[in-house]
Amino acid sequence: PESPISELVITATHQVGPAVIAATLSFLALFLPFLLVPGMASLLFHELILVIAGIIAISLVMAIAVTPIVMAIVLGKRSAHVVEHLTFSERVIERITEAYGKLLERTIRLRWITIAFFAVFLVLGMWLLPRLGTEFLPKMDDGRIMVKLRLPTGASVAQTDGALGQLEKAIGEDPLIDNTFTLVGGRVWGLATYEIANEGEIDIQLVPRHKRKLSTEQYIARLQKKLADVKLPAGKAMVMKPMMRGIRQVGVADIEVKAKGQDVAQLYDLADQVARPMQGLKQFKNVYVSMDMTKPEYQVRIDRVRAAELGVSVADVAATLRTLVSGEVATRYREGDEYYNIRLMVPESKITSKRAIENLALPCAQGGYLRVRDVADVVEAVGPVEIVREDQVKQVIIRGDAEGVSVGTALNSLKTALANVERPTGYEFRFGGQAQVMDEMRRSLLLILAFA
Repeated sequence: PESPISELVITATHQVGPAVIAATLSFLALFLPFLLVPGMASLLFHELILVIAGIIAISLVMAIAVTPIVMAIVLGKRSAHVVEHLTFSERVIERITEAYGKLLERTIRLRWITIAFFAVFLVLGMWLLPRLGTEFLPKMDDGRIMVKLRLPTGASVAQTDGALGQLEKAIGEDPLIDNTFTLVGGRVWGLATYEIANEGEIDIQLVPRHKRKLSTEQYIARLQKKLADVKLPAGKAMVMKPMMRGIRQVGVADIEVKAKGQDVAQLYDLADQVARPMQGLKQFKNVYVSMDMTKPEYQVRIDRVRAAELGVSVADVAATLRTLVSGEVATRYREGDEYYNIRLMVPESKITSKRAIENLALPCAQGGYLRVRDVADVVEAVGPVEIVREDQVKQVIIRGDAEGVSVGTALNSLKTALANVERPTGYEFRFGGQAQVMDEMRRSLLLILAFA
């Protein structure tokens, strides 16, 4: 026959077991849908949710299986006499239970007042929600600061190094700075290093937070004022927080506006129309356009009629010029297990002027050779340093960081300002950076709430 203690434990388990199971399943219903959505939310929280779900499942097994057995063993070894004096923890639990019972009784008796009270709080919360501001990830006070320098296209590494030296002198010996690192002539993106002569950066690491009174954001504001007095020969120096390590999908800046279209010149003009209102808004800093249209170049403009009369196609002219100027791999040289490309091209020392390009030889279909000047005009112009495409469509990115407000607040101000910008047919704006990730997260959270 079962002992009174065993009966007591079984009865208690039957009473609280269904409630424990229901509460655990409800808790899991809030977490497990995160495993079903794609994107950054799944990337950030996948392992964490699995750990939490595993712990909750283990706690459920402990509550309905292990704990009753342990209690039956522990209580079975106690004396059967009634304990007259309660322990301190038992007295605390008893008082909490009594207080909760009285509060619950009053709440049920005044149910309509209670419902109205929480309804007011619900409305107040919905009213305050759009005024709180939104951002994808909170800014961490890790003491990491980056001073980004961009000089005009064509600047040498030596000029970039000299400009960074001026910025380093302005920063000076600050006791709040633990160490600095200067990169000249390029940028680091993930595990790759890109060589760009007119770019450089100074990475600053502040001392730990408990050793300084200023936060990272406050120090950035102070450093911006200090570097604003540095007279650079050209270009722009921007003080910003670097991207969070390990998260590259967010983008380089807080807010990115992607202007998409076909014609590069019109696309650049459209990007300039977006950058101007961004620079005019107080909520933005470090605004710049990704495309640089100041690269000097020679453009070969082919006279199609004259080329057809001389038996030369546009494709032939383009292919020949590409081969002569950029070179073409004719064969490879083998040394052991390594292969080295042998590229045939006109030496760079021979192409130093407009006339040199005009005198390049072109093969003619009727035999013999022509000069570039016979079928085309070579003109001096400027063009983009690079053309970036997304989904096979040319794009220019306008980047900016939020200043003094949240990313969501700055984004709403920008959308209002861009409402009056005319977009030609075939051109569009898309928001990237944190704005894009926040939009994806919002859709994911709505889906998660639907599942929950």
